[in-house]
Amino acid sequence: RPIKYGERLQAGMLTVIKVPADAVPEGAFTTVAQALAADQGAAPLALTPIAQREAILPTKVSGPGSRPIV
Repeated sequence: RPIKYGERLQAGMLTVIKVPADAVPEGAFTTVAQALAADQGAAPLALTPIAQREAILPTKVSGPGSRPIV
């Protein structure tokens, strides 16, 4: 399902899929655990809407010191 802006990522929202190495966006998380630990070891918040099957990139989720704002 799509992930809404400001929604906290949970393991059940994420699926790892196999794609050719040259098709993986630079910086994309490659494991669910890696994505869920992106915010200083805590599950991050979506900083932008994320479509179903879209790669999770660090720029799309909160990290150290970043939070969604209006």
